[in-house]
Amino acid sequence: MKKIPALFLLIVVAFFSIVPLGYIFVRPFLGDASSAQGLLQLLTSTYLQTTVQNTLLMSSGVMLMTIMLGVPLAWFLTRTNLPYRKLLRTLFMMPYIIPPYIGAIAWIDLANPNVGLLNRLIGESFFNIYSLLGMIWVLGLFFYTFVLLGVSTALDNMDPSLEESARMCGAPPWRVALDISLPLVRPAIYSSGLLVFLAAAAAFGVPYLVGGSRNIPVLTGVIYEKVRTGGLNGIFEASQIALPLLLLALIALFVIERFTRKQGFAVVSGKSAIASKIDLGRWRWPIFWLHAMLLALIVILPLSSIVISSFLEIPGRFDSFSLLHYREVFGGQHSILQALLNSLLLAGGAATVAIIIGGMVGYLRVKQNAWMVRAADLFLSIPYATPGILIALGLILAFSRGIRLTDTLWIIFIAYFVKYASFVVRTVAPNTQQIDPSLAEAAQMCGAGPLRRALTIWIPLLKPALIAGWFLVFMPSFSELTMSILLVGINTDTIGTIIFRLQDYVNPDAAPVVALLVVLFVVLSNGLTKVLTKGRYGI
Repeated sequence: MKKIPALFLLIVVAFFSIVPLGYIFVRPFLGDASSAQGLLQLLTSTYLQTTVQNTLLMSSGVMLMTIMLGVPLAWFLTRTNLPYRKLLRTLFMMPYIIPPYIGAIAWIDLANPNVGLLNRLIGESFFNIYSLLGMIWVLGLFFYTFVLLGVSTALDNMDPSLEESARMCGAPPWRVALDISLPLVRPAIYSSGLLVFLAAAAAFGVPYLVGGSRNIPVLTGVIYEKVRTGGLNGIFEASQIALPLLLLALIALFVIERFTRKQGFAVVSGKSAIASKIDLGRWRWPIFWLHAMLLALIVILPLSSIVISSFLEIPGRFDSFSLLHYREVFGGQHSILQALLNSLLLAGGAATVAIIIGGMVGYLRVKQNAWMVRAADLFLSIPYATPGILIALGLILAFSRGIRLTDTLWIIFIAYFVKYASFVVRTVAPNTQQIDPSLAEAAQMCGAGPLRRALTIWIPLLKPALIAGWFLVFMPSFSELTMSILLVGINTDTIGTIIFRLQDYVNPDAAPVVALLVVLFVVLSNGLTKVLTKGRYGI
């Protein structure tokens, strides 16, 4: 009887997560000799080679930029007496919860060569966001948070006695950082950098909006175009083009796993003392103002451009302030309210089901740890590490016949659940491990059944973790774009796809209004998460 819940979880998770991804592996190799020949021609074509080259250049550039930006930030915010460190750390992590395609809209408004706000101020086409460097710039300003978070966590967990010993021997702060701190957190730098590489390769909104209009193809954009314009044959061709991206993801995940294992030797889990902060002396406030200027460039300037552009009737004209675009958006012209309702229902539903399924997996992972539970945990982790566009493509291939869910809200709901349910497992499992089992054992001795114990013991004690897990699934699902843009049908638009279409071809002038709405909603959701969990979760 104890194995029935684990078996049920395994079947459900495998059916909705692993089976669709399996279609991407199998489908390109199905068919006759002509299909195999077509696959070979596609994989060796100059166009695909150029697309792969652009993807690798973009991802490598983003990885290099984020490491150069994130590592120094992590060191200054964790190891020095910089003023307002906690506030700066929170503000620098803000891009982590804002969708990158919002940043693309912001920087297009700022650095459009013709009507960009910065170019209007300077008076000439000095900035041009429509380039490979523009794609790297926008993605780097959002994905550096992966490096900042990974390296900061490693520095916080590191035994500071080695650094203290080096200082006592007369080593200057820069020598301690280069010879002690950075070598110990090198696995965290490598793993977070490769995670950025994979995230950049899997990104869709930024490369398409910034690079697509200037014919800089990347793998995700080509897959989208094939699915959107090629019909059934286009879907099959997209599954073939997805193979290099899938191979790239598998290689990156393998290397990340290796570095993660090595990190256990570099970071000591139990600290013998609290690290003393390095005194920056007379450089303390100048370095603070440098951080403030960087924060203004990364966070304040893009968000300000969205706010300003939403009120400009004519792009780039500061004398054309009006509420025209707000009236267009909220007057029903672009079906914003229906898309907003769809996003709320889909994100809320996916978060609720993720709490049920992921919560059970996280609980059983600690209490039973049977092979079926471990397999279910693995099957939920694989989709999170898989590019979203591959998940969407797999769902299209799996549910376009037989159980037909394409062009319905159900397939988007499944995509959100599959992609983000792992967040709940990662939140519930460690909290379950911290609860003394004697409480449930005492209730069992008093005659309480499994359901009664769950309602009176486990759920109340796990309430903060469950709330955090719900919001961790809800927030990215609400503004998700990469999977949604492939899965939407008639009357199933989400808020992310509406923003994308507005910016791409419908009405770019109105896109900042909806983008601002998403930013406000995400920030408020993060604040609510921190309040409900008493600061344990959230940025």
